[in-house]
This record gives sequence, C-alpha cells and structure tokens, in this order.
Amino acid sequence: MAASVLGADGAQAKFDVTINGAYWAIYGFVKENDDPGDQGFRRQNQALNQDAELRFNFKQTFDNGITAGGRVAMKGQTNGGALPVNSGSAGFDQIDEKWGYLRGGFGELRFGDDDDVRRQMATAAPFASVLFQANSPPFTFNNYQLPAGHAVFTNSTSPFLELESAKLIYFTPMMSGFQLGASYAPDATQDRSQAGTGGTDELQFSNAISLAGAYTGEIAGAKLRTSVGFTRAYAERSAFDDPTAWHAGVNVGFGALAVGGSFAIGRDLTQVPFVSTTWNFASAIEATTFEMGGAYSMGPTTVSLNWSHGEYKQLDRNTDSLDHLQLSIGHWIGEGAQVAGMVGLFDYDDEGVMDNDNSGWQAGVGITMFL
Repeated sequence: MAASVLGADGAQAKFDVTINGAYWAIYGFVKENDDPGDQGFRRQNQALNQDAELRFNFKQTFDNGITAGGRVAMKGQTNGGALPVNSGSAGFDQIDEKWGYLRGGFGELRFGDDDDVRRQMATAAPFASVLFQANSPPFTFNNYQLPAGHAVFTNSTSPFLELESAKLIYFTPMMSGFQLGASYAPDATQDRSQAGTGGTDELQFSNAISLAGAYTGEIAGAKLRTSVGFTRAYAERSAFDDPTAWHAGVNVGFGALAVGGSFAIGRDLTQVPFVSTTWNFASAIEATTFEMGGAYSMGPTTVSLNWSHGEYKQLDRNTDSLDHLQLSIGHWIGEGAQVAGMVGLFDYDDEGVMDNDNSGWQAGVGITMFL
C-alpha cells in the first residue's frame, strides 16, 4: 500500500548480495593428569570437531556517495548441549551476528548484533593458523574446565563482556593509519526484534560503552599494528560494581618474521555471563591475561610459537592461573584452503579449596576452507 501511494522507485533499488564464510574441521587428542573421570565425568581424550559459518552480505552505493549495507551470519551448527561441554563451536544461536551500516566520508555507522569496538579492533600475536591459538582458540581439546572451582579452560585477551548484543557502533575514517571506534549497547540483549524496550533485567547489565583506537602502518621498514580498547557497563544489581575490561596489543612484522603480544584486564566481573571459549565470569571476579608469540613464513607455509598466561581471582578470593604453550604450522594447499597442525602444553594451578590442579599436552590437525 505504501509503495502504491508514495511511489515505488526507491523501493526498486538493487543491493549487491554476496555469500562467503568458512568451514573448519579438527581432529584432536589430549592427555591430562587430572582425569575428568575422577570427577564423575566421562569424557573422551580425543574428538573430531567442526564448525561452519555462512555470511550473507549486501550493499549498495548511492549517487551521493553513501553506501548502505549489512551482514547476516548463520552458523552451521548450534551445539545445544550444556555450555561447559561446548568445544568452542557455535553455542546456542543459529544467527550469531546481524547488522547494517551506513558508510561514507564521515566513516561508518553500524547498528545491530555485533562485537564491541574493543574486540573488533583488538590486536594479537601472530599465529600460523586460525585453528590453533594459545589466545582465544576456536577449538580446545582439554577437559579441565569441568572440575568444580576452575574459572576457565582457555585464555583470552579480547573476551566478551555482553556477547554480540544489539548496539550502535561508529568507526572514524582511516587517517594516516589511525582509526578510532566507539560502541554503545543499551543492554546485554541479543536478537531484539519486538517493539518497546523490554529485555533488561537485574541478572545482566546495561549501558555498555566501548572505546578503541588502532594504528596500522610502517615504521623504519617494519610493518606495525597496535591497538588499545576499553569497555565499561552498568551493573543492574546495586550490590555489584560496574564491570570493566581493558585491552592493548602490538604486532610487528620484519619481512617473513612477525612478533607481537597483547594483554587484557577485567575487573568487577561477578555479573558477567558465562561465555564458552573465553573467561568464565560465573566463578571469576577479576582476570588478567597476557600472550606473546612469533610466526615465520616460508612461502605458503607458516610456523608459529605462542604462549598465553591468565590469572583469575575467584569468588573465594583465591587466584587460579592457566598457561598455554603451542607450536603450530599452517600450509596453504590452494587458494582459500589451509591445513594445519599443533602440539601444545597446558598447566592449570588451582589455589582454591578444591585444589584441582591439572596439566597435560594436546595435539591436533585440521583444515580451514574460506568460501
């Protein structure tokens, strides 16, 4: 009816639509000192894990130079089991991000379900393959998150605070290699579609503000990427302090060699929800994480060595720690397809009353196919 009354010329505009994404598959093995079977859990010491994502992208550039577009990302699986059992794949949400944007000389204004700018602009140490990382790995093959009292099963220097909740995001234009970003989430709610302001409750937090900046360029012949970011949210429960997270990182490339590292600090995390593959704030109230690594490329082959360390203050005020050390290799077998392998060591030091220390080694091989 609106088209018939107002005219349909504007409604007939055509957007360019493309589809891309990725598929990952890994076979992994883990040998641990603390057998989860001793805790009443029965877990395999090996697994074949996979994940996939399709991204539907659309955009159109108007005569005035402004581009409008967006993305809807669909996961290939949702893994409906309990979150602690999640191997780091899709979680519960079939559509994990969806957002639109307006882009022009003013920069980019984005709106919808996406990461905050602290996460999006974060810099990490170089690695040989996206499959294997000592920092925020997409897949893990250890079981030590299961015993009571453990805060995490992997370290992250760019953790979630409010998932990919609905937010407003702004990126400035790139200026001599510098870019700034800011984002605001009214509350930690994903998949908002109904009218009104419902969805906020005292079990989450609201008014999450994130600021970040990054520089990409060359200094004295070396390629440089560095960033810093900050997020703060309002705790709905008056008994809790407002949670915060800081991040900073640097990555430097000298020809075939690249080195770098990053760190993160989280405080007053009691109200932050559990998120698999990142900090478990259900039991940690403070977190400090570090990572460093280097990668060397020889044509289509890259080798990397990465280490991460995390310290997590528990509700009982004891501080647990986790270390990961991984040697990885990645080889491009053709355009868009990489095979990779990894061997690694890990050590968990539990200072709580449960005293669930754990250490061991893990190995994995896998393939990534970028669509």
